[in-house]
Amino acid sequence: MKDLRLSVEEKSIYRVDLSCFFEAAYEVAKKIQEHISEYTAVFIIPGDWLAIECMRYWRQQGIKIPEELSVMGFDNIYMGEIIEPPLTTIHQPKYEMGIHAIQLLESMLNGEGIEKKQRILDHKIIGRQSVKSIN
Repeated sequence: MKDLRLSVEEKSIYRVDLSCFFEAAYEVAKKIQEHISEYTAVFIIPGDWLAIECMRYWRQQGIKIPEELSVMGFDNIYMGEIIEPPLTTIHQPKYEMGIHAIQLLESMLNGEGIEKKQRILDHKIIGRQSVKSIN
């Protein structure tokens, strides 16, 4: 958002301790619900599991996804396809990420210097029904 010169308000970023995953999902979902009238959509990271658990909480609270709140995850796990509504997400190229990680590990084991490398891999948005169309 900053790269596109869009404003990012710190109050719209919710952080939770992920050491207790289900409690974290409940905590963030509840915090967002307290301010739900301020949002039309949420992007939940680090992954789809957290988004799915938040959607489950909101559904129990009577919030309609995507009519009242659009939800997008990050990871493209299988469960995102089969929940109701199916979760819109960003697909990560996990296989390629693994190859790059192994190459880096091999370099380290061979005693080669590790230089900071940023690799941007192809990703794509997988549009499903958890995001309301604004056409």
